[in-house]
Amino acid sequence: MYPSDTALKNTMSFFSRIVLLLMLLIVSTTSFDSVGGFSFLRHKVFIRIFNDLGPGLDLVAHCKSDDNDIGVHLIKYPDGVLPFHFRPNAKGTTLFYCKFHWSNVSHWFDIYVFDRDHPQCSNCYWKIRPAGPFPEQKSYPKYQSYWAGAGEARRGLVLARRGEARAGAGAGEARRGLVLARRGEARAGAGAGEARRGLVLARRGQGSRAV
Repeated sequence: MYPSDTALKNTMSFFSRIVLLLMLLIVSTTSFDSVGGFSFLRHKVFIRIFNDLGPGLDLVAHCKSDDNDIGVHLIKYPDGVLPFHFRPNAKGTTLFYCKFHWSNVSHWFDIYVFDRDHPQCSNCYWKIRPAGPFPEQKSYPKYQSYWAGAGEARRGLVLARRGEARAGAGAGEARRGLVLARRGEARAGAGAGEARRGLVLARRGQGSRAV
């Protein structure tokens, strides 16, 4: 006995609803980003960090993001390498930063910044040198020193804070002006009081003459 056309349609309609519900569930639990699309559709990013400090200098690297901690790793010269990979988040805010240490020197560097590295960097190879991290991929501009760039960023932050301090000083000047204005109003009020007193005395004098 074969199922009727109505039964087949009902079965297909049931499965269609299940598929639709599954699709809605996926969409509701996954943020969409206009640049990269859904996070599960994004390609993985592969990072490799090489020690290019020079003979006798071992590099200690600790890389992490807000969600993942790669841990502390010793990278030997010249063949040592620290590899790790991840998938950028759907919001397009992925940031991996590393602390590099050798001898008595320590530096921080943002090894992956979504706005800077997407989409040209899917295989990001960095050589750590005393002057700074240098990328192997040709898509990056050739900076003289990334450490200096980080210093300039910190300097910009200091200057911004100084600007806020100056704005605060300007606000202080404005408050001082307001105080002086209020004092002026008070003096004007006192002058008005003196005028009213003089008017009273004048009226009293007129009254005396009339008598």
